Amino acid sequence: MTRSDLERFYKYVAWANDRACDAISQLSVQSPQSQQALRLLGHILNAAELWRRVRILSEEVPGLTVWPEYALEVCRSKNKQEAENFARYLSSIKDEDLQRLVTYNSLAGDEFKSSVLDIMTQVINHATHHRGQIMQLVRQGGGAPASTDFIAFSRLATKNA
Repeated sequence: MTRSDLERFYKYVAWANDRACDAISQLSVQSPQSQQALRLLGHILNAAELWRRVRILSEEVPGLTVWPEYALEVCRSKNKQEAENFARYLSSIKDEDLQRLVTYNSLAGDEFKSSVLDIMTQVINHATHHRGQIMQLVRQGGGAPASTDFIAFSRLATKNA
């Protein structure tokens, strides 16, 4: 996978997260499904930030939690911000930088080494997994789940080209 491929996938992630926001917005803010869906979406966004800033860039980010309690508009804003941050990061590296090994500690404290490419692939797949859970909650709460599949994004991109 190349840097260019990752740029496309991260555009997809931002698009799909935005569609998840739209789906959640159908639910009553106080419903348990809405609250859990927002918690999952906040988790997607903060986990991505943790992987990028703490693990890849070795930044100190005091107070960053992987299970935040965000309102919908905060999720929308954070999604846009993270999309811009990932785009900026990807534009600053070369394809060979994706093979760089990063040493980091898991949340449990265990030390691991992973390539930047593997970490970025994890962020993409992690988000996809939890968006599926979000759509299930939207359905349970009486809303209409959004299609957040990559192929739907790809079809839109092809149609708009």
